[in-house]
Amino acid sequence: MAAIPAVPIFMRNVLLTFKQGAGTLGEFQCHVSEARVQVTPGETVSVKTLCANGSFSSAGTPEYALVLTGIQDWDTTVGSEGLAAYLWANEGKVLDVVLNVYGETATKTASTPAMTGQVTAIPGDYGGEIGTYAELSVELPFLAKPTLAVA
Repeated sequence: MAAIPAVPIFMRNVLLTFKQGAGTLGEFQCHVSEARVQVTPGETVSVKTLCANGSFSSAGTPEYALVLTGIQDWDTTVGSEGLAAYLWANEGKVLDVVLNVYGETATKTASTPAMTGQVTAIPGDYGGEIGTYAELSVELPFLAKPTLAVA
């Protein structure tokens, strides 16, 4: 069998969109310096019994989160709100999200898939250290396993 060629992702620009219900779709890739889907494995549960084949294990269900690090932009003007203000205003609400690490204009295909799903909005920090850009860092939990979207 021939080696499968690797095509690594170089994080240069992404597409990051959020939409709450029937609301307006917002693009927030210019607000973040890190955007990734994080998978946390479920806890493995094991039990042993007093027989020869009495060892049993089961892996728990993984958890998924959208991890974002970025700038704080608290502009609340409708249509140009900052990500920090958007998450604050939508705290606890379910947001539809699309993350495509292949670029802002990439089309979802088998070669350039995007992650899509629904997350719960959690606001980030307000303020920061002197002499620096104020940053936010949040983990938005997915309601279910995100979809690797190819179309």
